[in-house]
Amino acid sequence: MQILGHAFDAIDVAFIEELVANRIPESITHDYKEQLPHKRDEGARARLLQVITSFANTSGGVLVIGVNAESEEWSIPGLPDLDEDKSVHGIEQLVRSGIEPPLPSVRFQVLRRQAAAPLLLVGVPRSLARPHRTASQYGERFVRRTNRGTDPMTVPELRDAFLEADRWLTEAEEFHRARVQELRIGNGVAFGAAKTAVLILHLIPLGQIRGLQARAELNVTPTMKPLPLINDDWRLRFHFEGRRWLYMGGDGVLPRWFLDYRNGIGEFVMPIGELQPRRTQGGPDSPYGADSIELSIATATAELLRRAHSRGGEFPMALHLSLSLSPGTPLGADFMTTFEPVPPGLPLRSTSQVPAFDRPMIEVPGLALMSPPEHLSAVLRPIMDVIWQAAGQPLSRLYRSDGSWLLQPHFDESVCR
Repeated sequence: MQILGHAFDAIDVAFIEELVANRIPESITHDYKEQLPHKRDEGARARLLQVITSFANTSGGVLVIGVNAESEEWSIPGLPDLDEDKSVHGIEQLVRSGIEPPLPSVRFQVLRRQAAAPLLLVGVPRSLARPHRTASQYGERFVRRTNRGTDPMTVPELRDAFLEADRWLTEAEEFHRARVQELRIGNGVAFGAAKTAVLILHLIPLGQIRGLQARAELNVTPTMKPLPLINDDWRLRFHFEGRRWLYMGGDGVLPRWFLDYRNGIGEFVMPIGELQPRRTQGGPDSPYGADSIELSIATATAELLRRAHSRGGEFPMALHLSLSLSPGTPLGADFMTTFEPVPPGLPLRSTSQVPAFDRPMIEVPGLALMSPPEHLSAVLRPIMDVIWQAAGQPLSRLYRSDGSWLLQPHFDESVCR
């Protein structure tokens, strides 16, 4: 969701004022409305739904409500009578009942102005469930977005839309699998022979793998380093595939890195070693010290999401994870010494009770993310369960019966929002 390269969360009042001052017309990723539709104005409600549906069926987009772009003199009257909770709830209800199948995600943002009425932004991600249509009472229309506005979808476009989601997911899976193979036996680091466990994570924007491969520039903030690591030395390296932050600690372990691909894919590779925490002088355990495989996965995923957000990455995305393992690699270290204090209810009490994997390679089924997750530990629960099952356990032991994560005190989820 963006307007002319500005990600949804980065859009502010000054940017909207600039659009209006320069009379920037609607585009494939944005549109203007002067006011919210009245609940009895079925025509206006249908037009609003068509705009939202067209964004979901095309590339995603942002609807700016409170801008008059219809008259000769453009203006920003705003929404004087906006009731934030009531208005947002009303649009949510309209979208839920007026679009088929239901949209996986719609986001809202109120832009407040000094001494002026606020604006409302409606962000619509490109949908994996496309094609969508307006419901019967709103015309049963399949529409797509163009630079001219909203147009009906053609039969070939409908046919392609029905097949596209599966193709996107397959492309993401094939990319991850090929990259893991390259790292294990080919042109990358030969992890297959290493006496350690290696975590390989990819966050892949769906539907953009092929379309952006030829892009030469790297839309990454040059100063955007990984999360601070005390006493660690991360250095920026450029190469054919993109921009990589490489750990250069010189401690004799295999390298670890974040790689920002030109096509928007994010990669994280880290040896987990003996799964013991690395203590820092006078400081806490390093967040990348691999106190457990679960904590490593959660922290690395949060960092990939943060980096994708900083690059203006577009949802939906697929998270793919593989573990390259030495025989008998344990699932976690001795939690009694790793965590201070021990999380209440933690079931593992010694390394002798930590289950081990029975195979050299684990590829976890991909996870589709429709929007930035509010509670990453809950979203990652299926991945954690699969990993524990690969070690002979029924489910992850680190989630309580109410779904809360025992390692939550040691993990900051705010980095992925």
